[in-house]
Amino acid sequence: MQALVKTHPGPGLELSDVPVPRPGPGEVLVRVAVAAVCGSDVARYRWSRNYEAGAAKDMTRDLPRILGHEFSGTIADVGPDAPPDLPAGTRVAIRNILGCGRCRSCVVGYASTCTRRRTIGVHTDGGYAEYAVVPAANCTVLDDGFDLHLAAALQPFAIATHAVDKAGLTPGATFAVWGLGPVGLGVVMAAALCGAAAVAAFDLNPERVAEARALGVPAYDPRETAPESVLAPRSAEALFDAAGAGAAVLEQAGTLVQRGPVVLIGNLPGRVDAELMPLIMAEQRILGVRSYSAPAWDRAVRTVASTPFHRTLGDEVPLGPAALERFELAASGGGRPFAVVPGSARNRAARAGAADRR
Repeated sequence: MQALVKTHPGPGLELSDVPVPRPGPGEVLVRVAVAAVCGSDVARYRWSRNYEAGAAKDMTRDLPRILGHEFSGTIADVGPDAPPDLPAGTRVAIRNILGCGRCRSCVVGYASTCTRRRTIGVHTDGGYAEYAVVPAANCTVLDDGFDLHLAAALQPFAIATHAVDKAGLTPGATFAVWGLGPVGLGVVMAAALCGAAAVAAFDLNPERVAEARALGVPAYDPRETAPESVLAPRSAEALFDAAGAGAAVLEQAGTLVQRGPVVLIGNLPGRVDAELMPLIMAEQRILGVRSYSAPAWDRAVRTVASTPFHRTLGDEVPLGPAALERFELAASGGGRPFAVVPGSARNRAARAGAADRR
């Protein structure tokens, strides 16, 4: 089968022919339908210093690796001891976090902060391939009406749902967000479900700004419109960073209410140099969000279809040279959102059949 493989530390991916994997005990083989591409996938393609040996997201020891940690598909085969409720043909979305299942974080539904955490598509092979083996426990069963591209994009919406939970937004609350990719727009939509509204959103990509405005989001390029010109002092009840722009967001602490949170979600490219005394004087909080909690994932599955999140999904690109071209474009800061689709014709036919059954 074909797969996009990170073969060595440094920029790029390789399109390789690799064997179809076999499921082991408690595992299933998934025929991948759609594999989403998020900012961290692009960062791994570009290869930031976060992934070097000894850094916060050290990946060097796990190479070579088939990337792709957000994907959906159908069960093609099951290994020994797999649960009987996952027969071949079952449509599934994949939860990418592999926790130990025993530590305090895992027991309360926060495998994202498990000290032994691993990630499908980072520490084990992922979804940028025609097939992937995953633990049966990481499969969320989907009904026939759930679009498989939307299912592949569940993680960013679950992360956004988790971020909104941590911020404690309530009906009538206002907030600002930096970054208008799937997570940033997911924050806007998840917050709307609890009655909160974005008063300003910022992104350096003009296409993202335009798409956000088309969704009714008050979006701006901060190089053209200074955040402080549209955010009044103490007017926002939370500030969300979904762009890895931590320093720029912290500079706007004066627009945040006293005791309000600055929620850091994005991959920071390096160290952040910021003046923190204003936050101390206002008793503001800096909250980190790493992935999602189990309750946030479950709620995302139930609620995502009731939002316009499907409008963030972007293009479907066949697994092959075209996908590598789009990764290169994304790494340079350009292009529309996209997802990798192995066996494009086969998957389109399968999804059309699902639509016909609805």
